[in-house]
Amino acid sequence: MNRKVFLAGATGVIGTALVPLLIDAGYTVYGGTRRPERAASLEAAGAVPVVVDVFDRDALAAALARIAPSGVVHQLSDLPPGLDPSKMAQALVNNARVRDEGTRNLVAAGGLGEIRQTRATYLQDWLVDENAPLTWRLDKSLAGSGSLGDIGAHAIDMIQYLTGTTVDAVSGTLATFVTERPLLGDTRGLGGTASGDGREVQRGPVTVDDAAWFTGRLSSGVIGSFEATRFATGRKNAFRFEISGSLGAIAFDMESMNELQFYDATAPAGGRGFTRIIATEPEHPYAANWWPTGHALGYEHAFSHEVVDFVTDIVAGRDPEPSFADGLQVQRVLAAVEHSAAHGSAWTACE
Repeated sequence: MNRKVFLAGATGVIGTALVPLLIDAGYTVYGGTRRPERAASLEAAGAVPVVVDVFDRDALAAALARIAPSGVVHQLSDLPPGLDPSKMAQALVNNARVRDEGTRNLVAAGGLGEIRQTRATYLQDWLVDENAPLTWRLDKSLAGSGSLGDIGAHAIDMIQYLTGTTVDAVSGTLATFVTERPLLGDTRGLGGTASGDGREVQRGPVTVDDAAWFTGRLSSGVIGSFEATRFATGRKNAFRFEISGSLGAIAFDMESMNELQFYDATAPAGGRGFTRIIATEPEHPYAANWWPTGHALGYEHAFSHEVVDFVTDIVAGRDPEPSFADGLQVQRVLAAVEHSAAHGSAWTACE
């Protein structure tokens, strides 16, 4: 789960007090300050210093895009130490600007506003052929589960990470479309060829789900819908998610993995629509370490990023993310979906 938070005004009176409280609560705190000389004190307090001017809207947006926090805490102010009376007249003007323009920039950088709904689907089609052989992935004693655990787990983990919440209760349905398949002869990729001499083919039972659907209640009150299937004809690896908020929405499709769709609900009505963002600019996370702008990154690059994040956390003395606890939380959701599906889709707590 994403435990990163951006604290705007982290070196102020209230911000300074909040830093240790957030850290003690298990958050990685990114502390925002306009003054480079205050970065050292933030680092000493255990926060990650972010030197950025809230009046520089583009720089602020780039910083939040790079950090990708689960939440933003607003403690922006511009008041003199001790509320020095001789400086208060100008300070009130400065503080009003911070509260007005700075707040608007912070909200714009936050992008989506209050999150209300999430949708996640993971669609593949490599089992559409009913004569595809019975591989280990179709044997519950070996695989544990079918589409739900194989690819549905990724959808659960992604939504929990992006929203910074947990799926606390579910109502689920599982389906197995092809209940018997030819026994496996030779293995090739995810599948293989059936055993037999071409005249008589032995078949065995499929003991996992081919597709899973469930609705989830997140700890924040958000409602999420999920689907995982290996029977979505024509879809090779369509891992898709969409997050809808009061101020905007984002959408992503793994089959177009260098692109992010962004909708700004605050734009003038005549100019609204999803914007296609090519996420290969140096300002985007990880991209500056690879090819020139517009040169695509692939599936394999994500594993390099995982290693970098892991090593960086170790060097910084932080617990790496995702953690074993995050993995356990996903397993709780998977178990709850299976239990719900076995009991008429009854709502089931993820315990």
